[in-house]
Amino acid sequence: MGSDNYGTILLKKLRTNGAKADYVFKARDIHSGISLIFMDSCGQNNITHYPGVNIKFTFDELKDAGGLLDNSDIILSQLEIPLEIVFHLIKKYNRKNRIIILDPASYNSIPDNIFPYISVITPNRVEIEALTDIKVKSKKDSLKACKILQEKGINTVVNKLDKQGTSILKEDK
Repeated sequence: MGSDNYGTILLKKLRTNGAKADYVFKARDIHSGISLIFMDSCGQNNITHYPGVNIKFTFDELKDAGGLLDNSDIILSQLEIPLEIVFHLIKKYNRKNRIIILDPASYNSIPDNIFPYISVITPNRVEIEALTDIKVKSKKDSLKACKILQEKGINTVVNKLDKQGTSILKEDK
């Protein structure tokens, strides 16, 4: 978290609501990451994101959180911290037979060699279009894009489609 009121308020809320916050790191002289979500009258959203301190997350901080991660059955990550750390985390905990869930936001390119290490990916419409080069205008398009991600090695694809709901494609292994 950053050294601003957003981080302080969030940490207080986490603790007030009983969430463990033992592995929250506070940085100096940098703002917390923040996203503003704007909805139009049709229910479509537009997200503006400032990564702030998230982009400053280091391998040392990851190592410090290793005890928590090593004792977790499910690892959830997104792309708001440095990509080399995300990819390291995904590979390491996949090898330890953990369920790896990736929310590919804020969108960034993901190399094809990372996909087989991901158990579940949860892209929205814009993200799945970028990941597959499929324009998603219908559920049929969504399932086609999900299939492409499965062919790249991901077991379960959950495509979030705003007001159209969600497409889920799961391969039984």
